[in-house]
Amino acid sequence: MLYDRPYMRRLQFRPTGSFCDLIILTLIGCFLVQSILALLLESAFLEELLQLNIKNILDGYIWTFLTYGFLHEGPIHLLFNILGLHFIGRHVESSFYQGNFPLFCFCCLFFGGLFWLPINQYNHSLVGFSAVILGLLTYYCLLRPNQHISLLLFFVLPLKLKPKYLLLGTLGIEIYGLLFSELKNLGNVAHSAHLGGMTFGALYYYFYQSNMRFPIKFTFNFPQIDSPGKIKKTNNSKRNYRVNFSTKFDLQEEVDRILDKINEHGFGSLDESEKSCLEKAKKILGKN
Repeated sequence: MLYDRPYMRRLQFRPTGSFCDLIILTLIGCFLVQSILALLLESAFLEELLQLNIKNILDGYIWTFLTYGFLHEGPIHLLFNILGLHFIGRHVESSFYQGNFPLFCFCCLFFGGLFWLPINQYNHSLVGFSAVILGLLTYYCLLRPNQHISLLLFFVLPLKLKPKYLLLGTLGIEIYGLLFSELKNLGNVAHSAHLGGMTFGALYYYFYQSNMRFPIKFTFNFPQIDSPGKIKKTNNSKRNYRVNFSTKFDLQEEVDRILDKINEHGFGSLDESEKSCLEKAKKILGKN
């Protein structure tokens, strides 16, 4: 029996809207506000309130463990993070349970700050969303280590490689930068924050592989556009299916895992329970 993987993918249960789009718009808005305030007030008022450094933490500004990610040093810094969200974040977001993706991003920011702060206690401040981008990259590379991807090296040279090699190369660069640049107080790249984001990305992947679930869950409901000038309310009604899974998102994730297994090892590698799951999922997903 053959299963059309693209067809099954099209039948995924996805919430309307995209958290990546929301984050990109938020980052752009924050940068505009940051730039306008710096121009009008001729001071770094917003940075002093939201950036992460040892002084803010000692003053009780605990929120800076998250808010530093929404500030950027300049348009180039912002652009690279937006590109990372657009090209990496979208692929990762589609594989998450509804509500877990925002939590993943916030945890990457927290881990980035947690790794950065002990190394940079004096005369340094941390800004930027890069810890999240590196966390997303790590999760994606671990999730699909052997699926070839194409990218433009330096935005010019076409390069095709397996994600696992991209991850190893990125990890090597960040460790080298930490040891020979950041620890020696050279440059302004927060390699330790990047490694913090990568650490959480790896932890979440293995957490995910063990079929555990986050005890906390955020839910974001986006309005669906039905026609120009008319917003259709999102239907939040749930249907109860009995396929040995607690929710339809559990079902979809299990189908994704089985399809990945077929893609790598062939249909013959499935056991009877996995084949039965595909049969039941095909009937349920075919009704929607």
